[in-house]
Amino acid sequence: MKLKLVKLIPIPLALLAISLFGIYKVYSKTGELFIKDIDLKGGTSLTLTFNKTIKNEEIEPIIKKNIEKFIVSSSKTSEGYTTINILAEGSINASEILEILNYNGLYPIEHSIHFVGPELGSAFFSQVITLLTAAYILLFIINFYIYKKLSIATTIIISSLANIIAVFGIMDLFNQKISFAGFSSMLILIAFAIDVNILLVTKILSSKETEFYEQYKKALITGLTINFSLVVSMLIVLFLSNNTLLTNIAQIQIIGFIADIVNTWILNAALIEVVVFGKFNKRH
Repeated sequence: MKLKLVKLIPIPLALLAISLFGIYKVYSKTGELFIKDIDLKGGTSLTLTFNKTIKNEEIEPIIKKNIEKFIVSSSKTSEGYTTINILAEGSINASEILEILNYNGLYPIEHSIHFVGPELGSAFFSQVITLLTAAYILLFIINFYIYKKLSIATTIIISSLANIIAVFGIMDLFNQKISFAGFSSMLILIAFAIDVNILLVTKILSSKETEFYEQYKKALITGLTINFSLVVSMLIVLFLSNNTLLTNIAQIQIIGFIADIVNTWILNAALIEVVVFGKFNKRH
């Protein structure tokens, strides 16, 4: 029986090559695998406390008049106060910021300013690498235990890793930064990739070899429906949100979900096709 999906392998290979080129482009200039956002790279942090509810959307347009590159985050205290944190790449003139806020009718009751070094981001990145390595090892062991096939457990991990490489590479190509929030969204991508790959593998391996393409199409319809739904929802966030953290999450999710279509339904499916039909042909 002729292999059909293997003929499409150049598509995921091309995506991988483009992604690796993007990573190399940034690495050759900075020595880093990706462009770090302020919260990973370090900068100056200004913390403001308000005795009423303040939204990020109220603060960001005002701060833009004084600071070019920054990240705004907020939280609620137990007393009901709002704490706004402004993290900027360069120095922050607290007096000017307070003056602008007061002019716009916003009066913080407290404020503090301090420098955030790159050590925090480096420590975070080191911990993320350790956790991801442990996670992939455990996922490999679990998949091997479930399917009793070394090749299947390996292809699932390869497909998921290819998604992460695509995210780094495409973000690098478009000179987009990755923040703390971006890394949290990558964890979602890993979980999603494993889920859809398990969907694919379970559908195929639970049927006869001669039903491979029939079961593949059924799994494909379900998988693409989920993928496109998630991409559309993230596009809405990307175009309607003014929050930089949400925008960063949306960018990474969109790239990851699109890459997953290629890496799960072409790359992994083609690798499984070789394994299944290789075994099938040996029997005949």
